[in-house]
Amino acid sequence: MIGPGAFPSLISAGSVEVKENSELRTIEGAFPALTSIGDNIEIERNPRLVSIDGFDAVTTVGQRARVWANPQLKTFGG
Repeated sequence: MIGPGAFPSLISAGSVEVKENSELRTIEGAFPALTSIGDNIEIERNPRLVSIDGFDAVTTVGQRARVWANPQLKTFGG
Protein backbone atom coordinates (compact mmCIF):
# COMPACT_ATOMS: atom_id res chain seq x y z
CA MET A 1 0.00 0.00 0.00
CA ILE A 2 1.10 3.50 -0.80
CA GLY A 3 -0.95 5.13 1.90
CA PRO A 4 -2.22 8.43 3.22
CA GLY A 5 0.44 11.07 3.60
CA ALA A 6 3.25 9.05 2.03
CA PHE A 7 4.39 12.19 0.19
CA PRO A 8 2.64 15.02 2.08
CA SER A 9 4.82 17.92 0.88
CA LEU A 10 5.31 16.94 -2.76
CA ILE A 11 3.76 19.74 -4.85
CA SER A 12 5.25 19.02 -8.27
CA ALA A 13 7.11 16.16 -9.92
CA GLY A 14 8.82 15.63 -13.24
CA SER A 15 7.13 12.25 -13.52
CA VAL A 16 5.42 9.69 -11.33
CA GLU A 17 5.92 5.99 -12.04
CA VAL A 18 4.39 3.12 -10.11
CA LYS A 19 5.49 0.02 -11.98
CA GLU A 20 5.93 -3.70 -11.47
CA ASN A 21 5.04 -3.86 -7.77
CA SER A 22 3.88 -7.43 -7.32
CA GLU A 23 2.53 -6.84 -3.78
CA LEU A 24 0.99 -3.37 -4.19
CA ARG A 25 -2.78 -3.46 -3.61
CA THR A 26 -3.79 0.19 -3.14
CA ILE A 27 -2.69 3.76 -3.68
CA GLU A 28 -4.71 5.92 -1.28
CA GLY A 29 -4.17 9.57 -0.36
CA ALA A 30 -0.43 9.35 -0.95
CA PHE A 31 -0.04 12.63 -2.81
CA PRO A 32 -2.37 15.14 -1.11
CA ALA A 33 -0.46 18.28 -2.23
CA LEU A 34 0.68 17.14 -5.69
CA THR A 35 -0.78 19.55 -8.25
CA SER A 36 1.57 19.32 -11.23
CA ILE A 37 3.33 16.49 -13.06
CA GLY A 38 5.62 17.97 -15.68
CA ASP A 39 6.00 14.90 -17.86
CA ASN A 40 4.21 11.56 -17.34
CA ILE A 41 2.26 9.63 -14.77
CA GLU A 42 2.46 5.89 -15.39
CA ILE A 43 0.85 3.21 -13.25
CA GLU A 44 1.44 -0.12 -14.89
CA ARG A 45 2.10 -3.84 -14.45
CA ASN A 46 0.99 -4.03 -10.82
CA PRO A 47 -0.79 -7.40 -10.81
CA ARG A 48 -2.50 -7.03 -7.41
CA LEU A 49 -3.44 -3.34 -7.57
CA VAL A 50 -7.19 -3.03 -6.96
CA SER A 51 -7.69 0.65 -6.08
CA ILE A 52 -6.22 4.06 -6.92
CA ASP A 53 -7.44 7.09 -4.99
CA GLY A 54 -4.74 9.59 -4.26
CA PHE A 55 -4.29 12.19 -6.95
CA ASP A 56 -7.15 14.55 -6.08
CA ALA A 57 -5.08 17.75 -6.26
CA VAL A 58 -3.43 17.04 -9.65
CA THR A 59 -4.52 19.62 -12.21
CA THR A 60 -1.72 19.35 -14.78
CA VAL A 61 0.02 16.45 -16.50
CA GLY A 62 2.51 17.68 -19.09
CA GLN A 63 2.64 14.68 -21.43
CA ARG A 64 0.51 11.63 -20.69
CA ALA A 65 -1.31 9.74 -18.02
CA ARG A 66 -1.11 6.00 -18.58
CA VAL A 67 -2.75 3.33 -16.46
CA TRP A 68 -2.54 -0.15 -17.95
CA ALA A 69 -1.76 -3.81 -17.30
CA ASN A 70 -3.19 -3.73 -13.78
CA PRO A 71 -5.55 -6.71 -14.18
CA GLN A 72 -7.19 -6.48 -10.73
CA LEU A 73 -7.83 -2.71 -10.84
CA LYS A 74 -11.47 -2.08 -9.94
CA THR A 75 -11.59 1.58 -8.86
CA PHE A 76 -9.80 4.73 -9.93
CA GLY A 77 -10.80 7.92 -8.13
CA GLY A 78 -8.98 11.18 -7.54
